[in-house]
Amino acid sequence: MANSERTFIAIKPDGVQRGLVGEIIKRFEQKGFRLVAMKFMQVWEGLNIVKTGRVMLGETNPADSKPGTIRGDFCIQVGRNIIHGSDSVESAEKEIALWFHPEELHYIDLKDRPFFPGLVKYMNSGPIVAMVRACGGGEGTKEKLMKSLFPTVKVWEGLNVVKTGRVMLGETNPADSKPGTIRGDFCIQVGRNIIHGSDSVKSAEKEISLWFKPEELVEYKSCAFDWIYE
Repeated sequence: MANSERTFIAIKPDGVQRGLVGEIIKRFEQKGFRLVAMKFMQVWEGLNIVKTGRVMLGETNPADSKPGTIRGDFCIQVGRNIIHGSDSVESAEKEIALWFHPEELHYIDLKDRPFFPGLVKYMNSGPIVAMVRACGGGEGTKEKLMKSLFPTVKVWEGLNVVKTGRVMLGETNPADSKPGTIRGDFCIQVGRNIIHGSDSVKSAEKEISLWFKPEELVEYKSCAFDWIYE
């Protein structure tokens, strides 16, 4: 189907640190694209994060959750309570070990490249969120570097999603990006342009296959599908 095209989007450390992850995801969702897969290769950390996180989630049953909590604001039934959070430090340790592999957090050796020192410093300055909108491909040097740079990944799917996604991002240089685009609204310098997007279906396929196994790409039909496509 024409509307099953997929692409890869990555939110860089500056976008994460500035709290723009939710805003960027919202733009793709509101456009009508379907989220197919997502990974974040770091975990939340902080004082009393397990206990505080549970409070922020609300009760398992949304009906028992207070306004201002995630389930209290966005859910109705317990069978559709949208989110899971570790209920103890011990369970958090087990769940983290289940989902994450150390080798996925390491950089490939690119010490001979002139850009490497600055790139490592920038990409290690904080966590990154990435989104994918394609499938297939191999894992060469460039892709391995991307894997270490983008610890969080998502897949978006929809009609012309690669091309439209690039338009939504704006130009590589924020100074050339129009208002209303992500970079046009939130960036100033090219070295802090907050987001990456596949520039072709072929590159999207390579980036998706780097990050996701076929079984990790969720197949489902959005209930909004018939209201978005003719």
